[in-house]
Order: sequence, then C-alpha cells, then structure tokens
Amino acid sequence: MHEAIYQFIHAHYTEILAVFPMVLLLIGLFIAVGIDQYIQKQKKQIMLIICALVFSLIAQNFLDNWLTYGTPMITLRKAIDIYGYSIRPVILLLFLYIVSPKKTAGCGGC
Repeated sequence: MHEAIYQFIHAHYTEILAVFPMVLLLIGLFIAVGIDQYIQKQKKQIMLIICALVFSLIAQNFLDNWLTYGTPMITLRKAIDIYGYSIRPVILLLFLYIVSPKKTAGCGGC
C-alpha cells in the first residue's frame, strides 16, 4: 500500500504541488464558514455548497488533465468537461444570490 502511494505521488508530483495549496485554502474556508456565528444560516449553507462545488471543480480539472495526458478516454473526458462547464455558472449564480438574495437571475431589476 505504501509503495502504491509513493508511486502515485512520484508520478503526479507537479500536479499535487499545484493542487495542495488550493485544497488547503478550501478546507480552511469550509471550517471558517462552518464555525462563524455571524453568518446567516441560509447564506452559510450556500457558502458551504459553493466550497463543495469548487472542490469538485478542482477534482474535475485534475481528472480532465489525467484523461487527456495519462490514460486517454475521450468519451469520459467529454462528460467530465461538460460537468465542469455546466457547474461554473451555478457557482456564479450562488455568489450572486449571496450578494443580492431579493433579486432573481434574469429579472432585469424587478
């Protein structure tokens, strides 16, 4: 088991170095949002959902890179790319909802 982990780290050293700080920042943000008493419950839930979605985007980018250069699987890569492109607007809409919860997207200033 230790040998398999060592081989994985050795093979993906650069990717792990790039992803590790982002994952640590997301974990810290997740903890900070979770224990902050001054954030409203609904906004706290939305922020935690955003953290989870951003974490899934990091995993999606890692998988996309691996499926492009490591083990080429075009169909699976396309499905993962579709997920990545479709979840980004959802994250933006959730941020907009935190900033202005009374307005809806596409309402035009209702």
